[in-house]
Amino acid sequence: MTTRRSRPACVLLALAACCTAASAATIVCTPGPAAGNAPFNAVRRIAIDEFSRTVNLDVVRSKTRETETLGKMRADLVGMDESSGEPVYVFNSIPTSEVETTTLFKLFKAGEWRLTSATLSFMGKVPVLRNADGGTVFNCKRSSLG
Repeated sequence: MTTRRSRPACVLLALAACCTAASAATIVCTPGPAAGNAPFNAVRRIAIDEFSRTVNLDVVRSKTRETETLGKMRADLVGMDESSGEPVYVFNSIPTSEVETTTLFKLFKAGEWRLTSATLSFMGKVPVLRNADGGTVFNCKRSSLG
């Protein structure tokens, strides 16, 4: 392939990459007013990047009467479905080498945005349910990238 032919091909590839990035979106969620009254809501912020398929969560690591210690948690976006008209996001926390625990999350819109979660531990190779959350209301905003 000569330089003359390869230059338009490179331009087309760059244009295709830009169009793909422009069609992806991010969604950022914070707990709704009803979630603030919950006795212990561990997730304070969710940021989902559809293009890179990553999720960043701000979570409460520990809590006393006066203070909360916040931390960061990364998760992988393992599923996204928009067949019902509203998006459904499924993601799981990335387990560390010291802890054999993972948390599975589902963020969906059913009138309002809700986050449900389940925490699993592994005893050998057998998963054991440690905790399940029935759902917390979140305020979410979508934005397009690019």
